[in-house]
Amino acid sequence: MTKAMINTVTITKSDIPNGGMKSYKQDDDSIILITRDDDEFHAFDGKCPHAGA
Repeated sequence: MTKAMINTVTITKSDIPNGGMKSYKQDDDSIILITRDDDEFHAFDGKCPHAGA
């Protein structure tokens, strides 16, 4: 079984401009990328999928 750690990032709507994105460093040094499209926010693993390719 794979274990996952869930971290919480608290932001305000004005932290990320519409159509923009911002990265946040978490406690375990991993990066989370948050994008904004109007009132929708999406979070992604900040690790580049091309790294090590």
